[in-house]
Amino acid sequence: MVGLFIMAVTPLHVGMGAGEHVDLPHQRDEFGMPAIWASSLKGALKAHARRRAADRKIFVAVFGRDPGEAPDAASGVTLLDARLLLIPARSLKGVWLYVTFPHALRAAEIYAEALGISSDLRNAVRDALDAAGKLGEGRALVSSARYVEEGKAYINEVELEAEVSGAAGR
Repeated sequence: MVGLFIMAVTPLHVGMGAGEHVDLPHQRDEFGMPAIWASSLKGALKAHARRRAADRKIFVAVFGRDPGEAPDAASGVTLLDARLLLIPARSLKGVWLYVTFPHALRAAEIYAEALGISSDLRNAVRDALDAAGKLGEGRALVSSARYVEEGKAYINEVELEAEVSGAAGR
């Protein structure tokens, strides 16, 4: 199994429904957070691979037959939904930083476990979840003291009491 992280470097809109229009509602997970459903991700990868496939037999073995064609075997790949892990946010210190939240960390932990991704990553996610669970309202756990000024972090114009995480703060 292979794990894959996707980073959008430009605005991304993954709509729901059929057709070519981009004014459709965004795909969201069961908690209302933006997501890319596995079927959309696989469709985009399949369309990209179709344009570049030199050998139709390998293409079909990996992605399966096109809709309307008689399937002779299951697709060679199975994808999971792409879920949000980090969101860029404005900061008074450092201009931009990435934020996350317990729901996203729990989803990352489940995916990492299911995919057999390194225990180092799973341990880092568990450590972040444990530390976040000890925070109170109006507090943020930050990875570096460079985002903190006089014990506070300012994220998207919200003032938060800041705690620098373990070894990262040294």
